[in-house]
Amino acid sequence: MSTAATAEKTLYLQPAWEDIVKALEKAGTFTVRTASGGIAIEQSGAIEEVFLRGEGQFASVVQDNMDLRFLLKRLKRGAVHPAHTTVDLYNEAGALATSIHGADDDAKATIESLAQRFGTDKAEPDVGGVHPGARATLQDKEVDVAALRDDWAAMSNVHHFEALLGKHRIGRLQAFRLVGEKYAAELAPEAFQDLLGKLDKTGEQVMVFVANRGFVQIFSGPAKAPKRVGHGWEIVHERSKVFVPDSALEHLWLVHKPTAAGIISSLEILSEGEDQALASIFGKHPHGDPQPQSWLKLLNTLPRK
Repeated sequence: MSTAATAEKTLYLQPAWEDIVKALEKAGTFTVRTASGGIAIEQSGAIEEVFLRGEGQFASVVQDNMDLRFLLKRLKRGAVHPAHTTVDLYNEAGALATSIHGADDDAKATIESLAQRFGTDKAEPDVGGVHPGARATLQDKEVDVAALRDDWAAMSNVHHFEALLGKHRIGRLQAFRLVGEKYAAELAPEAFQDLLGKLDKTGEQVMVFVANRGFVQIFSGPAKAPKRVGHGWEIVHERSKVFVPDSALEHLWLVHKPTAAGIISSLEILSEGEDQALASIFGKHPHGDPQPQSWLKLLNTLPRK
């Protein structure tokens, strides 16, 4: 398959996800952009190392300027677009999970190599309508709320939360409503702007997780001088940028989850239709350490609904 023949059209990639993501190591400067419900995070830099885990189910990049989680088992197809400067990865529902753009000549050559190695003449794969995270949920009156609260209190890791939802057959927003204000409280829409103002004033550092069904990207650092951009807010730090549109701020929750290191608290930006967290904001701290008390104090000043 010649470069001339393929550069004018979108080229679909074989699902060799581990090989594709490993090919990005030390292969130039990339800009990676992930969006969920209009919330977007963008980071630029070289990818120094890709870690593969879970026998082809998970890959990660963990470094100061680039923090990525590839949910490989949820990816359905990849596409290299005309001019071969961008790779788009799509999830099982056919939605865009992330875009990886070649920002220098080395990175563009890497993407060209991916097109040569993994490109296929097959038509676009049949995707759409599949939501692997969807689950049948009980009505509120059918839920054993006392048992839910006991299990929530017994969590020792934030990652136990998804298992809790499955066990009780409830959705994320439903869990927040039912567990009680000790662990979850709905915030007023203006709470996000209030949070940004306090982060700017105090210099408190945060971790912003932007997630969709296929990819997670994480911003870490201060939120100094947030600014209005169109109908939303933008945070810029070094080679990272986060954009949060006003339209995504309908459901804001303050959530506390028990862990072995103590309570971990976050501001959750939720989508009711998708029943997922579009973004989660935590106080920045080393993994396994207690969260900063200054972060909890700041969250407790935010206006509730």
